[in-house]
Amino acid sequence: MKKYLNNNQNLISHILGLLFCIPCIYYLIYSCNYYSGFISASTILALSFFFQSIVYILLCFWRDKLIYRVLVFYSIFSHFILIFAPVVLTSDIYRYLWEGFVIRNGFNPYKYSPDNLNLQFLQNVKTHIWLGVDHKHLSAIYPPLSEYFLKIFGTTEIVWKVFIFFCNLLTLYISSLVLKIKKIKKENLFFLAFLPVFLIETTWSGHLEAILILLTVLFCCFFELYKRKQSKKNILFLALSMSSLVCIKYVSILPIGIFILKEYRAFKNSDLYLLVLSSVLLIFLMFLPFFDYDLSVFSSLEVYLKHWRHNDSLLHLFGTLTGADWDKLETFSYIKNLLLLFFIISTLFLIRKFKDPYKISALSFGIFLLCSSTVHPWYVLWFACFLPFYNSKWLIAFAVLVPISYYSQIYDLKELPVFIKIVEYLPVCFLLILSKKEFLCWEESL
Repeated sequence: MKKYLNNNQNLISHILGLLFCIPCIYYLIYSCNYYSGFISASTILALSFFFQSIVYILLCFWRDKLIYRVLVFYSIFSHFILIFAPVVLTSDIYRYLWEGFVIRNGFNPYKYSPDNLNLQFLQNVKTHIWLGVDHKHLSAIYPPLSEYFLKIFGTTEIVWKVFIFFCNLLTLYISSLVLKIKKIKKENLFFLAFLPVFLIETTWSGHLEAILILLTVLFCCFFELYKRKQSKKNILFLALSMSSLVCIKYVSILPIGIFILKEYRAFKNSDLYLLVLSSVLLIFLMFLPFFDYDLSVFSSLEVYLKHWRHNDSLLHLFGTLTGADWDKLETFSYIKNLLLLFFIISTLFLIRKFKDPYKISALSFGIFLLCSSTVHPWYVLWFACFLPFYNSKWLIAFAVLVPISYYSQIYDLKELPVFIKIVEYLPVCFLLILSKKEFLCWEESL
C-alpha cells in the first residue's frame, strides 16, 4: 500500500476522485430541497463521504490495472446519476429546449426572440419552458450547429441530458485514444473525468460545452492521425471537425488557429489548401439556412460582447482602480480593449515560445478567461479538455475553484461579491506567479 501511494500519478487520481464529493453533495442537497427536504443536509454529507471513503479504500488495495477500470466506471456512474438531478444552477437548459422547439416549428431563432409576438401561440404551448428562459428579448446566440443539435435532441430535459451523457462518454474514450497515440500516461484522463465542473456543467446542467469538448478532442484525434498518415480521408475528417467546432462555439477558433500555425509544416501544400477550403465551405453550408442580410445571426452575440459582465477578474480589478462606472460602458470599454490587446500579445508570445499546441491552447484559454468580462463556470471546460495532455497547476486550480462562483446562482445575485472573487482568483494568480518558470523556460519553436 505504501509503495502504491508513493506513485504520484495514482495519488493524483485519488485526489481528483475525492473531488467527486463536490458535485455529489450539490446534487443531493439540491435534490432534497427540490423534493421538500427528504433528508437533512448533515446526513447527506455523511453519506457522500462514506461512499467516497469506501471507493478510496478499495483503490488503495486493488492492483493498478483494476484501479484504472474502477475509476473509469466510477466516472461514468457519476455522470449517469446526474442525468436525473434537477437543473438548479442555470436556466440555459430552458433556452435550449425553447430554441429547439422554435426551430421544429419552422421559425428562425436568430430572427425571433422568445418574447416576439409572432411566437405567442408557441408560448402558450410550452409555457413552462418559456417562463424559464432568461433574457427573453434576445434571440439565439449559439452558432448554427448548436441549433441543429437542439432541434434534434432538445425535446425534453431528460432526452437532452442523455444526449450530453453520451457525448461525455465519447469525450473520455477519444481522449484516452489521443493519450495512447501521444504516449502519455492513461491516468491523465482523470484530470478531466473527475473535474467537478465537468460533471456539474455537462451531464447535470446540460451545457453545450459537452459537445464543444467532444469535438475538440475529436479534432485533436484526427490531427494526430493525419500526422501519422497523410491521406485525403484524414484531411476531410479534420475539416469536418474544424468546421463543426466553429459552428458550435466561436471561441474554438483559438485552438484551431494555434494547431494550424504550429503544425502547418506537417501538411502538404495541397492538403492544407483542401483543409481550408473544405472547412470554409462546410461552415458556409451550416450558416446558410439561418443567414439573413441583416446579420441577425450575430445580433445577440454583439450584445453579449459589449454589455455582459460576470465573475470577471482583471477587468474588475483595473476598473475598480480607475474608478469605472459599471453602468456606463464608455468608462471601462478602454480597459476591455487593453485586456484584449494583452491577450493577443500573450497568445502570440506563447505561439512563438512553445511548440506543443496542446500546451499553448490550454494556456491561451486560461489567459483569455482572466482577461474576459464574463466567466461562467462552464467556460473553464474550454481549456479543461486539454488538461489530460498538459497538466498546469494554475489551470487545474482555476478549474477546481470556479464552482465558488455558483454563489451568485444559489443566492440569486446579479453581481458576484468581491470576497468570492478573491477566494476564487487569488490562489489561481498565486500559482500562476509560482509557475513563471513555465513561461520563462524557452522551447525551440517549430
